[in-house]
Amino acid sequence: QVAALLDAGWRALARAGGDAGRADRRDMRALLALGGLAEDLADAAAAEPATRPRGPLPRGEIGRLLADLTFPDDDGPADGLLVTDPAGLRGRRLRVVAVAGLDSAGIPGRPAPDAFLGPVRAALGDRLPARAEGTDEARLRFVQAVAAAGERLVLVRRFVDDDGRELAPSPYWAEAVRITGIAADAVRRVGGRGEIAEDPAQATTRREALRAVAAAGGTVPGELAAALARRRRPMGFPDGSPFAMRREFRVTELEAYLRCRYAWLHERVLRPAELAPPFDVRAEGTFAHRVLERLYRRMRDEGAGACRDDAALARYLGAVEEEVAATAAELPPSRPGRAHDAFLRRIERHVRDLLARERALEPVMEPWDFEVEVSRDDIVPGATLVGRTDRIDRRDGAVVAIDYKRSGASMDDANVLTRLQLPLYAEAVARGIGGDSAGGLYVPITKSRLAGRVRADMPWTPTPPAGVEVPEDEWRRLVDEAVAAAAAAVEGVRQGRLGAPPAGGCYDNCGHGVLWR
Repeated sequence: QVAALLDAGWRALARAGGDAGRADRRDMRALLALGGLAEDLADAAAAEPATRPRGPLPRGEIGRLLADLTFPDDDGPADGLLVTDPAGLRGRRLRVVAVAGLDSAGIPGRPAPDAFLGPVRAALGDRLPARAEGTDEARLRFVQAVAAAGERLVLVRRFVDDDGRELAPSPYWAEAVRITGIAADAVRRVGGRGEIAEDPAQATTRREALRAVAAAGGTVPGELAAALARRRRPMGFPDGSPFAMRREFRVTELEAYLRCRYAWLHERVLRPAELAPPFDVRAEGTFAHRVLERLYRRMRDEGAGACRDDAALARYLGAVEEEVAATAAELPPSRPGRAHDAFLRRIERHVRDLLARERALEPVMEPWDFEVEVSRDDIVPGATLVGRTDRIDRRDGAVVAIDYKRSGASMDDANVLTRLQLPLYAEAVARGIGGDSAGGLYVPITKSRLAGRVRADMPWTPTPPAGVEVPEDEWRRLVDEAVAAAAAAVEGVRQGRLGAPPAGGCYDNCGHGVLWR
């Protein structure tokens, strides 16, 4: 009966001069025409009470009936095509679903801002569920698209872009390949079933031919050659490196470059600044360095000498608490409180332990200078090496460089990167005063293991730890190797050489991961 009444309504609309096209199926005029035909029908004696809010109704009982009916927006054939985004597939069930864009330039994209609810989330508080973080929402949309496939699921990705550059697969593509067990090469389609022509000569467009040549690993003169050159250029800075004319190089910078060139680029060139200085391990080390500098400088000026006997140890220990307090006033924390108070007590304990260990060694050299700035242009030809060593001990022209470390360091004979600073600092200071470099020591603040190398003919202590004392020619070899490594680093920095990205296993606190995230 409803179908017959609808048909009569369309005919009445046509007689009235209206257009009975598809767009008019959502036009209220059709319902009004149908309501007019049925207005002579008696209304129900007692209309049913409304169970939900309603807007204006067409006239008559049929009008009320039609107000409760729903009509589909799309009235296409059963085998039609629906083009939508993944969100439009939620709750749908389709015979075939094809998902395109499963490459590094497509799905998942960057997280989109919450355009509608973002400004009011703070006001709603816990009453509004939190939005999925990162790509969780994109993954949910992808799962919904996969679940919508009733008979067949087609996943599509590009292997190269329009300029011939290779595109990495989406993580969703890789996961689908892993789950299905299909080999990655087996899912590649070209020619009529893909965007890459099987034969460049048969390509219908120039871009299709270029993509085909690029996918085969070849090149042709023109734009594809330029694109391929961009992909395969040597990693590093282009010709005319911004560092080509540099003359001054910090020793720690050269060491960082030799350890990891991308960490050097991140920490020494880009130097991203923290929003607020963190009070971390590095900040603790800086604080302890300052305490030791103040303490040893005070003992030197008061004539206490080296911490080699019980009397000297007592004088050093008596000044520790005062110097820790003075350093705390000089370097106030961003968040004072119980945690910082505990940190100060911990630093004081570590400094007292360090002094006791030094007393046990009975050092024969005197602490001479502290936070010593070095600058020499006669070590590496054509370059000026600069830096700062924490402490210099001296006796009869012999110089030992001392560098404090929070938890210690090593001087591995097989790795020049672990023994670059001490030989260069000792050599630079010795040349500056006309003396001899006698060695270098890493003195840990929180640990007990002393590391370094000191010449046996100019000992820093009569009872050196195992592996520290070396012959004079061995120390000269260490200095020469450090100078050669510094010269190689200077040349690499000037030419802007970076090389391949690190494969892993870098030193602690290496910042190269930020560049390759």
